[in-house]
Amino acid sequence: MKMWDIRKPTEAVFTWEDLVNLSSKTAIIISPNEKMLLTGTSVRQGYGFGFIVGFSTVNGEKMTEIPVSKTSVIALNWHH
Repeated sequence: MKMWDIRKPTEAVFTWEDLVNLSSKTAIIISPNEKMLLTGTSVRQGYGFGFIVGFSTVNGEKMTEIPVSKTSVIALNWHH
């Protein structure tokens, strides 16, 4: 997954690797203060857990990784 700055489209601001994604409909959401980005990971049925993974939009570091269920995490909604 990559985060881009529209003002400089020639290079990504951050690149995150090893996010398993088996669905083209996997959501990416940004926190209301725009300091955190969340996405889900995919899993083949019976082979582990889908996770919600959070990254800082300030420094690119992984902030959280939460196992959700034995299915893929596709849709996310930020409730504030």
